[in-house]
Amino acid sequence: MLKLKKLLVLSLGITLIGCGDSARQKIETKLEQNATNLNLIELGPTGWTSMRFIHPYKKANIAGQEFNNENNKACIWVFSNNEKVLESFEISREKIDCIELEDKIFSKNKAVFIIKKGLLQERKSFKK
Repeated sequence: MLKLKKLLVLSLGITLIGCGDSARQKIETKLEQNATNLNLIELGPTGWTSMRFIHPYKKANIAGQEFNNENNKACIWVFSNNEKVLESFEISREKIDCIELEDKIFSKNKAVFIIKKGLLQERKSFKK
């Protein structure tokens, strides 16, 4: 019984050490701070290589996983690597609206956006 308790405490400790803020939590924190830029390079989950916004009433297959956004009041944010979806979540269009973004896959090195009047816009120029 004592070994089981030690194992449980050790497992709980390892789980808590591995817990960090999710990409959603980091993004929503930035939005609450009235950010004018959203740098997903820094805010995305560990290991991500691409991301996509799924607009209302749109479908997408990302890394073999089907997404169907039937919610007019939110966009689905999907972070993936070449093999699997790492994190996906909805964010209300009242918080930040991605509807004007082109329906495409954004690579990690280009996932920097500008926020103007609640609308998320792609940053087009990057310093070399």
